Amino acid sequence: MGMLRILLSLLLFANSVQAAPMASRLGSSAPGRLPALSSALTLTQDAAAAILSAPSLTSGILPTLSTPILPAPNAASPEIASIRAPLFAPRAAQNAKPVNKADDELPKVGPSALEAAEDLAEAITENSSAEPNALEIKMSHAFDGTQKPLHILMTAGEANPYVKTGGLADVVGDVAPGLAKKGHKVSLVLPLYASISPEQHGLTRIPGAFGVPVGNRIETARLWTKKENGADIFFVEHEEFYGRNGAYGYDGSDFRDNDERYIFHARASLEAMRFLDTPPDIVHAHDWHVGLIPAYLKLVYNTDPFFKATRSVLTIHNIAYQGMFPQHVVEKAGFSMDHFTFDQLEFYGHLSFLKAGIVFADAVTTVSPTYAKEIQTERFGHGLQGLLTHRAQDMVGILNGIDSNFYNPQIDPRIAFKYGPSTVREGKTANKRKFQSRFDMDRTAQAPIFGIASRLAHQKGIDLVTGIVDFIVGRGGMVVVTGSGESHLEEKIDALVHKHPRRVFRHGFDTVFVHTVYAISDFLLMPSRFEPCGLSQMMAHAYGGLPIATHTGGLADSIIDLYDSPDHGNGFFIDDFTTKALQTVISNAFDLYADEQKLEQVQRRAMAVDHSWKSSLTEYERLYHALLK
Repeated sequence: MGMLRILLSLLLFANSVQAAPMASRLGSSAPGRLPALSSALTLTQDAAAAILSAPSLTSGILPTLSTPILPAPNAASPEIASIRAPLFAPRAAQNAKPVNKADDELPKVGPSALEAAEDLAEAITENSSAEPNALEIKMSHAFDGTQKPLHILMTAGEANPYVKTGGLADVVGDVAPGLAKKGHKVSLVLPLYASISPEQHGLTRIPGAFGVPVGNRIETARLWTKKENGADIFFVEHEEFYGRNGAYGYDGSDFRDNDERYIFHARASLEAMRFLDTPPDIVHAHDWHVGLIPAYLKLVYNTDPFFKATRSVLTIHNIAYQGMFPQHVVEKAGFSMDHFTFDQLEFYGHLSFLKAGIVFADAVTTVSPTYAKEIQTERFGHGLQGLLTHRAQDMVGILNGIDSNFYNPQIDPRIAFKYGPSTVREGKTANKRKFQSRFDMDRTAQAPIFGIASRLAHQKGIDLVTGIVDFIVGRGGMVVVTGSGESHLEEKIDALVHKHPRRVFRHGFDTVFVHTVYAISDFLLMPSRFEPCGLSQMMAHAYGGLPIATHTGGLADSIIDLYDSPDHGNGFFIDDFTTKALQTVISNAFDLYADEQKLEQVQRRAMAVDHSWKSSLTEYERLYHALLK
């Protein structure tokens, strides 16, 4: 009966759209919070008609603002953690209870596990010329630059410069305007979190409102907008869902209503396009927060003429975050229990928003080619490896990039002294001296600086780094850390700062100081246990820094090892996840640093690497057109 009521209410809602296209607009268009109104609507025609109006778009532009850095989400909620097991398992196996330990969200990667992962990554790299899959073949013939521009709806839980908990925000914040600059109509839809100030960001409210089904009720959604580098950015306002501190949770815990918050955001992203009367050619959903969108298009909107020609893409940024919720959420999300089967929405008795997206998306992408292969294995698949292997012909890894203007030491206003490839030695020396003077560190430009620009987490291998700091200091080096994270790792690093106060330094992460870290660091430590893509190694290259990293995920795709390729290398790989192995590579880094001529040659080589979005954006265009053929 609940589903019947929803369908009836939607019919009434659709009729009211046709009956009252010129309904009076609600409120003014001035920036600022709307007056308090009830978010939920009763399921009547009058109530539906009362919140409808025709949109009137305006936009405003402000200089880029610093992005609020919010706590990263947990890999799973405290109640329900992701389950690592084959997808197509016997029904008896699917009755297994989910684990509850947060650590179980991470792959169990010790030295032997890392060796296996490196073997896998190496095999993937060596076989990069292997036969392309069906999607890659289709992409190769789909786009030559002469096709008509597309309307791309992009949606996510975060994006720079508005809200950030991790690298997802950087990618979404770059890809949306990047595609717009190539001539496409891009609509990026984000939640209007409490941390996003309409006044500070120059947002304009779009008059009117529209309804979004959540469970057996209709919630009211209102839109704010601005133009950002050619892209139309839309923010969905809902005070009850988003008018609180934090994006996904607060004080280390996920919000208990994240199911409703992101059911609402997924459907609001689609309904916003109807409200604006702009059907998208492509809907590009990023991570679990909007993972339900491909399922909605195939199961709920499949007979809706508005979305008839729309195709969907799901990008997996980190498969550890899966959006796991209890079975009863299926109907709350608007799906029939007929689809709650192991080959569709069910994931070990629960609903996984990410799995729903993987099953129903027209194409699945990951953020690096190596990661696309890794997540098809039991070690890295987090229980979804069976499904991902099943969908391998529809999946492609597209390496992330960075904004090569924003991360450019020749024009970067955030560093003390600007420099280019021909002046990298002098530039790094000048920036080091400024940093050492400002923070009362040992004033020696001759000391190599090993930087860390990372979330301080087990996944990032920070526990391994803390065991090598004494060795670095003993060899005459310095360690500079910018980052926050797991308290026990923060405490370990702070203890090392206390032990070596003029040789070890930690600064909480912020979007300005991190540029200083890249400018002063000769080497960047990234011994990650797994890394879907990673951006820090690319940023280090841009500033002439050399990454010291594990051979996994996007690190394997974006770093060339100096040991294996002395004439082309631009970083170092460690061959085992042990302090001894890391110490060996750091010793090699000290040796390179002592050879000034060779060091400068490698630094210039690193700065010459093109990590911009140019080629990746073209790959996305190929993908979109392949799906529309």
